[in-house]
Amino acid sequence: MLLRAYLSFLLSGLVLVMAVPSWDGGLVTQPRMSIDSIVPGSDYLEARSTYRINPYVPRFLGSSSPQGIPGNVTILEGQYPLIWYTNSGKLFQLNNSTSVMYVNVMNVTGTAPIGLKLELGNKAKGVRGGTWSYRGTMLWYELGKKTNYGLFYSCFDKDGYMGVYITMDP
Repeated sequence: MLLRAYLSFLLSGLVLVMAVPSWDGGLVTQPRMSIDSIVPGSDYLEARSTYRINPYVPRFLGSSSPQGIPGNVTILEGQYPLIWYTNSGKLFQLNNSTSVMYVNVMNVTGTAPIGLKLELGNKAKGVRGGTWSYRGTMLWYELGKKTNYGLFYSCFDKDGYMGVYITMDP
């Protein structure tokens, strides 16, 4: 009886440890330092579609440029995901423990199919006054009383480059 209680206690503790949120399975499957210990709240962003794709292939928010170089925010598959985080209503892409890229919302009404394009840059620029936040597991952008409702669009611009866009009127 004592052995059964001890075993039950051990198993319940094991389940509890396995349930701790971690980055890239870092606690149990691949022991290493978690990126969350460098920047609290940082994580990759998975792009989910409204239509079913078989077989399931994870797609992540990424960049058209090498890491640390300004460029378009894009949706990538089959690559290691970039790490993102929000702070004070701003969205950043984490390069390493000392370097970040700003996620800028650019007004491209005249040159793109949807009016607001996401770009990575070394400095904050573009549309001012907007805020990024999570509602549940979805990333929302709000500008005044308007919001994107957590919807993002991936499409080509007039020059043939893939980008991620938002609209405040879905």
